[in-house]
Amino acid sequence: MPDVDVMGADDVMGAFFNALSRTNPNLSRQLQQRGRGRIPTPQLPGEPLNKASNIRAFMGLGLIATGGPAIWENTDGADKVLQAEPQESFEGKRLIISQSRSSGAAASLVTVRSLFIGSQPQSPVVDIGTPIEMFAPEATEAGLDLQIAYRANKVTLTLSLTAAPGSGESVTVSAGLYGNWIR
Repeated sequence: MPDVDVMGADDVMGAFFNALSRTNPNLSRQLQQRGRGRIPTPQLPGEPLNKASNIRAFMGLGLIATGGPAIWENTDGADKVLQAEPQESFEGKRLIISQSRSSGAAASLVTVRSLFIGSQPQSPVVDIGTPIEMFAPEATEAGLDLQIAYRANKVTLTLSLTAAPGSGESVTVSAGLYGNWIR
C-alpha cells in the first residue's frame, strides 16, 4: 500500500506527481525505480553526460626564430610571425597585442596581417592588415570566438609594419591569447 503522506492524492505534492504521471507515463516508472517523491535529474538537450572541463587560461605567442617577441630594428620591414603550438586543446577568446617603439619609429604602423589556427583563417579577410590597436589591452569589444586549436595545431599570428624603422630605431610587439583550456 502506498504511503499517502508522502505521495497521496490528498496533498499538494501528491496531486503534482499524479498530474505529471498522467502527462508523462515514463515519469511514474522513473519515480518508482528511484524512490517515491524524488524527481529524476533532467538531461538538458545537447548537453553531454561527461562534459569536458574548461579552465580559463592564457597562451603566449612567441617568435619562431628567437623565442621572444617580434622585433623590427634598423630598417627591417619584413613580416614577423608569432607562433605557438598548444599541447592541449585551447579555444581563444581574446587576443592581446602590446607594442613598444623607440621615439623615431612613431610613424610605423603595426598591423595584423593574418591569424590562423592550423590552416584555417580566423578572419574573413586575410590579405588586408588590421591595426593592432583593435587588440590592445585597453580595447573594449575585443572578444573573439576563435576555432578550437586542438593539440599540435599551430596558432599563427602574422604581423606587418607599414614602414621600416630608421637606423637605430626599433618596434617590439608581443602577443597572447586568453581563452578556454579544454581538458
